Amino acid sequence: VELDVLDDGGGAVDVGTSNALDVLTDAGQTVPDSGGPVDAGGPDIVTIDIGAVDSAKNAPLWLLSIDNGGKLSDKWLQMVDVKTGKASNLCKLNTQDSYPSLTFSRDGILFASNNTQDRLDMIDPCTCKITPVGFFGYSFIPGITSNQGAGLYGIENTADITLKIDEKTGKGTKVGEFGYNFGNGGATWSDTFGAMYAIDGTSDTLYKLDPKTGKATVLVKLSMNFGTVGMELHPSNDVIYACSSAATLLSVDPLTGTVST
Repeated sequence: VELDVLDDGGGAVDVGTSNALDVLTDAGQTVPDSGGPVDAGGPDIVTIDIGAVDSAKNAPLWLLSIDNGGKLSDKWLQMVDVKTGKASNLCKLNTQDSYPSLTFSRDGILFASNNTQDRLDMIDPCTCKITPVGFFGYSFIPGITSNQGAGLYGIENTADITLKIDEKTGKGTKVGEFGYNFGNGGATWSDTFGAMYAIDGTSDTLYKLDPKTGKATVLVKLSMNFGTVGMELHPSNDVIYACSSAATLLSVDPLTGTVST
């Protein structure tokens, strides 16, 4: 499970084996509410810009998610209202592949980590058209996020390493080792730190990941027992949102470790 923000690349809340959250910016266009509930089968959360990319300060509080559970006909890209946790269907994905993480690049492209193909994909948030970019060269990337420039970062929790990911080819390049043994995990970029936040669901700990060395630094022990992990920092309010094995949107205090619904 991973969370990401729409405006730089965000989504909705999932309760499956992989969730991704991302933040959504509304440029004045409305999206009809299809009434679809938050799915407990494994959505991926990420953010998108509707119509145009607004500044983070003006971004309404939305997240995006992919429902990775259920049948092919039930796989939807969803947006989630962070105030209510209500999910609304945007469009249907014509695939059975699983996506543990989504993120928007700084230039507004919605990227997704394809766990079935071990590949970076692009997803059109208006039509749900999927365009393959290229293979990571690694077996499982449970979290991807944009950085302060034009690139992407990822975490690989089998080898416990931080990766740079090429937006044009999808190829992952090792930055360095965490120095810790991660289980389920998610990651999101922080402009304030110039680094990544990461949650390890095995130790229930919030870390900071150095983008130059890949090394993880413990920030705080979390007050909740995580199973799956999804997370995203929303740029409009600097709140870290998360999701886990229950269909509940969470917030994480990086100073105290308090996890709230």
